[in-house]
Amino acid sequence: MSNRQISHQILLDLVIISILSAGVFIIAGYFDLFAYLQVVSQEYQEGMTGKIFLVLIILVIGLSYFAWRRWRETIHEIQYRDQIESQLKTSNQALKKASRAKSQYLANLSHEIRTPLHAIIGYADAITVRAPDTETLKYAMIVTRESERLLALLNDILDHTIIEEGKVTLYPTPTALHRYLQETIDSCQLQADFKKIDLSLHIDPEVPETVLVDKIRLRQILVNLIQNAIKFTAHGSVTVRVFVEDRHNDVIEVRFEVEDTGIGIPEDKQATIFEAFKQVDNGLNRSYGGVGLGTAIVYNLVKLMQGEIGLESRPGNGSIFWIILPLSVAKTSEIIQSQADIPNDSKAKHVDYKARILVAEDYPTNQDIIRIHLSEEGHDLVIVDNGRQAVEAGTREPFDLIILDIQMPEINGFEAAKALRKKDSPNTSTPILGLSANADPQIMDLARQVGIQEMLTKPIRRTFFIQAINRWLSQHRKPSPSSQAKTQNIPLEPTQQDPPLNISAAVEELGSLEKMEPIVHRLLELAQEQIQIMEKAIRAQDSHLLYQESHALKGGASSIQAHPLARAATRLMELAQENNLNQADKALQDLIQEVHRLTEYVNHLSH
Repeated sequence: MSNRQISHQILLDLVIISILSAGVFIIAGYFDLFAYLQVVSQEYQEGMTGKIFLVLIILVIGLSYFAWRRWRETIHEIQYRDQIESQLKTSNQALKKASRAKSQYLANLSHEIRTPLHAIIGYADAITVRAPDTETLKYAMIVTRESERLLALLNDILDHTIIEEGKVTLYPTPTALHRYLQETIDSCQLQADFKKIDLSLHIDPEVPETVLVDKIRLRQILVNLIQNAIKFTAHGSVTVRVFVEDRHNDVIEVRFEVEDTGIGIPEDKQATIFEAFKQVDNGLNRSYGGVGLGTAIVYNLVKLMQGEIGLESRPGNGSIFWIILPLSVAKTSEIIQSQADIPNDSKAKHVDYKARILVAEDYPTNQDIIRIHLSEEGHDLVIVDNGRQAVEAGTREPFDLIILDIQMPEINGFEAAKALRKKDSPNTSTPILGLSANADPQIMDLARQVGIQEMLTKPIRRTFFIQAINRWLSQHRKPSPSSQAKTQNIPLEPTQQDPPLNISAAVEELGSLEKMEPIVHRLLELAQEQIQIMEKAIRAQDSHLLYQESHALKGGASSIQAHPLARAATRLMELAQENNLNQADKALQDLIQEVHRLTEYVNHLSH
C-alpha cells in the first residue's frame, strides 16, 4: 500500500469516527440522556462523571470500529492467503508434473538417440579391429572419435539436467583408490598421446589404499577435469596429484589436483568458470569444442559429495583445478563384502570351450554387434528380442552365460533376471550380465539385488566386452588342464622364458598391432625420462619421488601388458615405501635392463 493510500485511509477513519460520535450525541440528546447523566453526576464530583462517560463512549466506539475493521482485514488476509496457497499448490503440482514429463521425455529422447549412436560406435569398433587397410582403419577411427564426442555431449546435457533436478543419489562403495585412479588416468592416456602431452599420476603413500566413495561420480569428476586440461593444453604436461589434506578421526580429507601447462584462465573469468554454459571466451567453443557444461557438472558433484573445489590460474601459465573430498577408510568386512561376487580370475583372457550364451537385446543392430564379437570367439548364441522370450528360453535349457539388456519391452532385464533365478530354473547359478547405457550406481545396486553379477555399459566396445565375457566364463566352468597350461597368467616371479611383452594380450587390450606400437614407443620414451628422475631420487634419498615415478611407470607398463617391466617398477615401489634405498640402485638396474629388453623386442617386431 502506498503512502497516499495510507493517508486516505486514515482520513476516512477519522471521518467515520466523527460521524459515529455525532450520531451518539444526537441520539443522547433525543432521549434526553444528558439530563439524566447530570442528575447522576450530582451524586459524584460536580458533573465530571457524565463528561468522562461520554468520552469513554466515544473511545469505545472508535476502538470498536478499529477492531471491526481489523477483523475484516484479517478475514480478507486469511482468504487471500488461502487463495495464494491454493494457487501455489496447484502451480507446484503442475511444475512437478511438468518436471516428471520433462525427465521422462529426456529419458526417452536419450534412449532413442543413444541407441543408434551406440550401434554406430559398435560397428566402427568392429571395423577398427578388422580393418583390411590403413585407410579403412583411419575412417573407422574418425567415426568412432566423432561419435564418442557426440555421445559425451549428450551425456553432459543429461547429467546437468538430472543434477539440477536434485535426482542424483550417491552410492559410496569400498574402492581400491590407487588402482582406480590409475585406471582413470589410463582411460585418458590415448587422448594425451594423440596430442603428445605427458600425462602422469602422483599419489602420496599416505593416501589410503581402499576408501568408501561413489567411484562412478569420482571418475566423472576426474575425467572431466583431466580431459579439459588435455583439451586446453597444446604442449607440455598434465599432472594429477593426490594427497591427504587433513584427518578428522575416521574421515580423511583427500585433495585431488589436476595441473596443466595450457592457456590458463584470466582472473576476471575465474568466478564464472563453474557456471553452466559459460566459457572463458565464446571463441574457445569454436576452437576447442564443448558447450561449457563439464566444470558445472564437476562443481555440483563435488558439492553433493560435501567437498570443496577451486582453481589457480594465470593466462599463458596453465591452471590447477583442485578438489577436496571427505573420504572414509573402508573396513576389512566392507572390502570383503564388496568383492564377494567378483570372479577370482579377473584377468582371464581366453576360455578353452565353446560356450552356449543366451542374449536378450531388443535393438537389431546391437544384436548384430554382439553376434559379431561372440561368434568370432567361437561361442554358440541364442538371441531373443525381449525379456519374456529370454525367460522362456532360460527355463527350457541351461546356458553357460546370459546377457540381458535392461530396457526391453514386455519384461525388462531386472524382471527377467529375477525369473531366471527361481529354484525351478536350470540357470539359477548361471552368470548373468546386464547391458545398459546408464552407469548409475542405483542401476547396479538393483542389478545385484535380482542376481545380475555385472553391469556392462553401452556402447559395446569389443575389448572390454570380451574381457568381461571371458572373465565370467572362466569362473563358471573350469578350463581343461591342457588349455590351462596355454592360458595361465604371467607368473609373479620372472623367468628366463618370460617375454618382455605379452603381444596377444596387448593387441587384444589395445585393439590392433598398429595401435599398440606407437603407445609402446611412447611409454619407452617416458621410461627414459622417468629413469633419470629415479636416479636423482635415489641419490637424494627421496623415497617419495622414487615411489611416484616407479608407480607411474608400473601403471603404464601394466596397461600395455609389459609385465616384467611392471614387476621391476613394483620392486622399486616397495623399496620406496619401506624407505630402504640401499637396494634401490640394484633394483633400478634391473628396471633399466627390462626397458632395454622391451625396446629390443619392439624394434624386432617392427622389422
